[in-house]
Amino acid sequence: MSSYIIEKFDDAFAWGEISFVMVFDAQGRGIHCGTAEEGYGIDPCDASASPDFISEKTSRLKIAKADEFSLGSVRGLSTVTDITGEMSPAFFQTLTIDLKKDQKKVGTIVLGKNIAEAL
Repeated sequence: MSSYIIEKFDDAFAWGEISFVMVFDAQGRGIHCGTAEEGYGIDPCDASASPDFISEKTSRLKIAKADEFSLGSVRGLSTVTDITGEMSPAFFQTLTIDLKKDQKKVGTIVLGKNIAEAL
């Protein structure tokens, strides 16, 4: 999975189109995190990063609030803080997409773009 994600998103990282991609299994456990390492606040894939879309208690992906028009994807704004307090927080526009096979959810992918890049 990691090599596939790296291959598919390598150009998007290099061109600054996305800041990170995280992949979760059907139960919300993280299975991959790739990043462009842009240097604007804490890197979402760093061991001390605490994204607001991941539960602090279970370390699993929180359920994204969907509406009738979401069609399996949910846009949002997310904050990633540093649990050590050494790095400043980072803010991202995110897109959470359910991955399905035979109409059954098999995982979730979260794409993020650092808001500082747009300023």
